[in-house]
Amino acid sequence: MTRRIPPAPPPPSRPVTIHDVARRAGVSTATVSRAIGNPGQVTEETRSRVLAAIRATGFTPNATARNLRARSTKTVLVLLPGLGNSFWNVIINSLEDVLSEHGYGVIFGDTRNDPEREAHYERLVRSGQVDGLLLFTGRLPHPDFIQLDRTIPITLVSNEVPGCPDLPLIGIDNRAAAAEMTRYLIGRGHRRIAHLTGP
Repeated sequence: MTRRIPPAPPPPSRPVTIHDVARRAGVSTATVSRAIGNPGQVTEETRSRVLAAIRATGFTPNATARNLRARSTKTVLVLLPGLGNSFWNVIINSLEDVLSEHGYGVIFGDTRNDPEREAHYERLVRSGQVDGLLLFTGRLPHPDFIQLDRTIPITLVSNEVPGCPDLPLIGIDNRAAAAEMTRYLIGRGHRRIAHLTGP
């Protein structure tokens, strides 16, 4: 009695590399890299050939490798004093949408105003793992943290940090807004005005 041996499965296909794209486009691998990362350094005709070769081969450029070469992480750190504030949620949802549109990822850090947690995120920034910092906390994780503004951009959101007048601030003038709302209500004839606030 003979037993039929099933054929061996085909070997897994080899991943497409930049060499395959270069060979198909008739250019060097360096030209492929320039066409992807710095299109202004190649002619439009060359770039069109490279893009056509990428589509034909299904090549996916390695974003991590590109970022390492560019010394960029395409990541922004957002430090908040707590994630339970509904006011923050509205802001960070829009923030994440805009950063995503521009090819950036987001790391959200809930410091809870805890010095140990703040120190953890400070090390994250100092190790070069993010390209920028949005600070909602109203305080710096460490007095020397301000020096990092020389290497990565730091922007304050909603809350000023005492002693840091040079850091850009995105926020609302709450005092002026409250005064304007009150004047509006008084102008409408209201006199008994209640103030409701959330957690």
